[in-house]
This record gives sequence, structure tokens and C-alpha cells, in this order.
Amino acid sequence: MGSTGNSETGSNSSQITQFKQFDSPYHLEQQENELSKHALWLGGFFDTSGSMSFRISTRNDEGGNSYTYAYPLISVQGKSRREVEKLKQMLGGRIEEQKGSWKWQSSLGQKATDIAGTIGERAPSRQGFIKLCSPDLWGKMSPEDRLTSARRYINEGSRDVKREVTSPSLYDELVQHNEFLAGIFDSKSVFDLFISEDINPPASLRLFSENNFLLEALSKHYGGDIKQMDHGHVWVVKADKRLANIIENAATYSPLLNGDDKKKLGDYFRKHEQFWRDEEAQEKEWEQEIESKGKWLSGMFEIGSEMNARSFIGSGKEGEYDRGRLDITFTDGSLERVQTLTESLTIFESIYRVGEHNSWRVKLSDRKAKILALGMASDYSPSRQEFITLAEKWDKLTTEQKVEEARMFQEGTTSERQALVDQSVYDQLVKNAEFVAGIIDGRGYMALVRRGEDLRELYPTIKVASTNESLLKALGKKFGGNLDEDNTSFQWTVSQSTANQLYEFIKPHLVLRKEKAREVFERGSHDELNNLVLRVLAVDLSSMSVESVWNRMEKIAGISEYVSFANFRRSVNNLVAEGQIIEEKGQRRENLLRINLDGVRNTSIIQHSPAAIEQFLRTALKEELLITALGGIVAIGSNVESYRWFSEKPTNSVMRRLRETGDTGIPFFQVGDKGRVLNLIRKIHAIRDIRELNALKETLENAIANAQSYVIENYDELGRPPLPSRQPREIAEEIVQSLRT
Repeated sequence: MGSTGNSETGSNSSQITQFKQFDSPYHLEQQENELSKHALWLGGFFDTSGSMSFRISTRNDEGGNSYTYAYPLISVQGKSRREVEKLKQMLGGRIEEQKGSWKWQSSLGQKATDIAGTIGERAPSRQGFIKLCSPDLWGKMSPEDRLTSARRYINEGSRDVKREVTSPSLYDELVQHNEFLAGIFDSKSVFDLFISEDINPPASLRLFSENNFLLEALSKHYGGDIKQMDHGHVWVVKADKRLANIIENAATYSPLLNGDDKKKLGDYFRKHEQFWRDEEAQEKEWEQEIESKGKWLSGMFEIGSEMNARSFIGSGKEGEYDRGRLDITFTDGSLERVQTLTESLTIFESIYRVGEHNSWRVKLSDRKAKILALGMASDYSPSRQEFITLAEKWDKLTTEQKVEEARMFQEGTTSERQALVDQSVYDQLVKNAEFVAGIIDGRGYMALVRRGEDLRELYPTIKVASTNESLLKALGKKFGGNLDEDNTSFQWTVSQSTANQLYEFIKPHLVLRKEKAREVFERGSHDELNNLVLRVLAVDLSSMSVESVWNRMEKIAGISEYVSFANFRRSVNNLVAEGQIIEEKGQRRENLLRINLDGVRNTSIIQHSPAAIEQFLRTALKEELLITALGGIVAIGSNVESYRWFSEKPTNSVMRRLRETGDTGIPFFQVGDKGRVLNLIRKIHAIRDIRELNALKETLENAIANAQSYVIENYDELGRPPLPSRQPREIAEEIVQSLRT
């Protein structure tokens, strides 16, 4: 043959000037065995990668006459040198380097049709090419007919038409074969993600394809979610022990991986097996915690909070896509109550502030939201049935179905769903103490309300506000009380003996408002005395003698009715002896560092006082201060070994890291510990990084905001004191500025 004149191709690849015409007989026999041995692998590999098309060439014969002919061509590019050499060993052909990567291309002659024939129906998206290459068609065509068919295939069909899947049901069977999976994983370089020892386990495996039928079959048999992208879809499946087994089993059938690669893959999964086992154990622990509080949770979410399905535009490496998501949120004005929730149910982790309203929120999405929803007592969640039903089928839905379900869910509101529940249903549910305790914890308000002509008489009161009128009516029917309407909301109130009876009914099951309930209903106890002292001291520390405290306590709570002044003074002195909070004539010292309040989960008394926390921070920042990002005081001292602890100590590993920072003198150090973020601050004047300074200011702002929120929340019970006049941010800025100058 003479030289090549010109060439047409459907792959738009670079011109290759010379091809190996024939393979040796030995290689042909070896490659035929390889083809039949790896038929399923070839199907998976070429269904998801490579090019299968035709090339049209024009040549001159020895007599100078030109002729044009067509032949099938299969190629793969963007692979490593080792991978294309493996392909050449299996399939013959040739390899060449292209812009830093390597390309394999089938031989001329019969080889491409042999590969296509071996694959057969094992590559459903390649059937247009494979059927055209069959012996019954291509093998019986004249050169002219081949040329016509090749041109039609190249020019007349778009990529979508060429890759059209006419039998999508074939994927259901194919994806259950490890050989087929191995072909997919090799084509998408999945195995490479798990061979490197330096790479931590990814949170999920993401497999992109324009073939949604294939991804749906993978999702059906192996779980995961399918997201629609700009130019295709992506299958996202959680990386866990189950996925590790799937990948490792498939790797056994990969002809591109050598023995060392397969060993590395196995070693990687063995190394991280404990990681996945811990995740499984964590989920079981969450499920057990939720189940133990199922009726309580049902009550809390039946009265309020948010369980919602949302649709929105997401984004990722593959581009933007429509997404549906399950969300559960709990919001409260008390950081202490939200922290109590995270301690009671460890599935709730991160706490964050909401806007400028001194509210705090925890949130669960998708997998965690599903675990919580399915763990609640379904029979006690009549207005949440639509959400629970959606959570039950969520993992089986495609991305498009999730978006559609979320949009339909958003057409209704919580109030509308509550209105559909007949009161007779709630009449039965409120007979359960755990369910009612969840209602009070979720939306209840407890206080000692002053009554009588001289306002000296105090009566315990419980109030519940909600849009769920039927539920509040059911509570009134069982426990008595009054129901008031305020626009679209309702408020149920019980007081005096009725409130006491309700408290006794729910007392064993209260979680978030347990300490508050003790303040209101068990006023004569030692803990209550401490709590009452706390409420007085939370107003202002600038001018308080023991006598002035006594007088204010008498005015607020009639304390003389159940404790003598002598005993009161002794209790106060014991409570504040080390800190010298209260002194004659309003003298105030800076030694506020060791005061802890009994009975409120070891919460430092100063964290409830705007005046005290400001003074405390000024003093503490002259030493080393360990404080959470949310403003909770953890410890203070000159070094880690001499810290005075105000809350739970960190883990041993975190303690070791804190000591190491002391050796290096780092002025600001941040570390995670048990679901909280700890900030270690020392030498505030040495902090230069603007991000560290901003984190410091935000932490101080949170601490001050917590104290101000406490006074605002308990405004009536504190005798309506003057409210803080300065914003937390302003105070934090001033503290930092004064200590850095």
C-alpha cells in the first residue's frame, strides 16, 4: 500500500500516521483468550469510557489510483503508561503519548470487530456501534456499503443518539457482576482513590456519567444518591465498610491492577476498617439514644421545631445541580438548653447562633435527619407522618424524585398539617407523661409569677405557646388551665396546684427544662437557694453586700419564709468565699476565677452575669484562657498543669496538644474536642493573624451575649432590672483593644 492521503474519524482524535497492520499468530491466540476471559470487564470498561467509532481513509495504490475505505476503530486516552500497556497486552493495537497522558488504539483489520463482538450486549450504551460491527452486517457489506454506513454513523448521529440505551433493564443484571463493576471502576480510576496510603477515607464515592440508566442500576443495588448535573449525572454513595467490600471484590477481576496494587488496596481497607466500624457503632448508638427518648422527641417536635424537606440548587466539582434534602432543626433562646440536648442526644453536634437574636440552633440533614425521624415514636407523631413516610423511602429515591418530593412537601406548612389532626387523637397521646414532657421541653415556659395585692405571693406557672390548637386543647382537657388566642398562635397556661400536678406528672422525663423546673417547683432545697442567689447576682455585681442580696431575695422570693438570714449568709459566704464576689460597700475585686454553682451542671456563676463575665474575661486574658467558640468558660491558669477547671476536661489527646502549644508559646490555638471547638488564648498582645483575632473577638462576643441573654430571658423573675445597654460585639472589641495596647 501507498501512503495515507486523508482520514475522517468520529472520535476527533489527533491524526495517527502509521498503524500496525497485523498481530503475530501467537499474540492473536493469546488475545482471543483474553477477550473471552474479560468479556464482562470489557463491557463495563467501554460502556463508561473510550471511543468506539469508524475511521475513513483515502490511500493510493501502486498504480497511483486513490481509493477510500472505512474500518472500525476503538480507542482509550487519558490513562497511565502502565494501563495502556496492559490494554495492548490484552487487545493488541498500539499506544502513543499525548500531552502527558497515554492513548491506546485498536489494530486495523479484524481486531475492533472482534472486541465489539466479544462485548456483545454487555455494553448497553454501545449497541449502535457493536451491532453495526457484527458479522451479519459489517462482515457481509461491500467496501462501498461499509463506507456509506461509517459516514452515516459519524455524521448523522449525535453523541446521545450513538450512545442511546434501548435496553436499560440489562444494567440491573450487569451491575451485579464483579467483572462488570471492575470495568467501570477501572475506567473511572476508582481503585486509585484507595491505593495511596496517604489519603484518608473519603466521605463518599462520586462516579460521573452521562448514562443515567447505569447510575440508577448502581444506586438500586448498592445504595447512594444520583444528582443531576449540567452535562450528566453523578452517583454519590457513602464510603463505608460495605462499599469497601464491593470495591475490593471488584478489584479481584481488574486486569489493569497488578498484584501489588491489589495488596495495597486490601491493606488500605484493613487499615481503615476500624474507622468504618466506628461509624457503624456510632449510628447504632444514635439509634439507641433516640429510641430511648422516642415519645419525648415526638412531643417536642409535635409542638414545634422544624422537620422539613427542601429543594435547592447545589454545586460540586461537576457543576450545579438540583437537590432535595431532609432537614430537622431545633432552635432555642437558651444556649444551656441546646447544649443539654446535644449531651442527651449525641446525634446533634454543632451549635450555632441564629442572626442577632441571641438564639441557638442545632440541625440534622439527610442521613442523620432520617435516623432521628425513624427513631421517633411514630404513633405519637400524627402531624409529622408525611415527613416520617418520606424519610422511610428517601434512600430509594433518585435525585430527581427527591427534588420533586421536596417541592411537594414544601407546598404544605406545619400549621396546616397540625390542623388536620383531630383533637381526639391528642386526647389519647397526652395521657403519656413522656410525650407531655417533650411538649414542655420543646415549647414550655416555667416561672414563679408574683400575685396578690403586695405582689409578695409567688405561684408556679407553666405556659405553652404553639400554632397547634388541637394539641393545646387536649392538654387543657386533661390538666385544666386556660387557652388564649393571639392572632394565629395559641397559649395554654396552668398555675398553682394545677401546675404542681403537671410537674409531678412529667418530672421523671424532663430533659431540657429539668433544672428550671427545680427552681420553680422545689424552691426550698439547697440547690434552689443557690439558684436564687445566682439570679440576684446575675443582675449586677457592682454594689452588693450580703444584706443587699438578702433584701433583694426577700423582695423577689419571700426568702425569709423558709430560711433564716443567718443560714442565708452562711450559704452565700460558702458559695462565694473564694471569689469574693460580694463585699461590703460595693468593693469589687478581680478574683472571680473559682466560683462554681452547685446544681446547675457545674455552670460557672459568672457566665450568667453581664457584669461578672466582662470582668472575668479582662482578668482571665492576662493569663491563659481556655474557652469554647460558643463562649463557654472551660479553664484558666498560668499553664495547663495549673488550670482551674470550670467545665469538663478535654480528652487526653487534646490535653497533650495543649501542653505542646505551651512549649512553643503559640498565642492562639484552636482544637476540636467532643463536638465542641476549644480556643486556647495566651499572650493576646502577640496575636498577629487577623483570622485569629476575629475568632477571638467572636468567642468573647458569644460569652457576653450568653450572659446578656440570661438576664433578658429571666427579666421578670429578676425584678425587671436595667437591661444591658451595650452590644456584646462592642464590649468584646473594647476588651481586646484594651489588652493589646
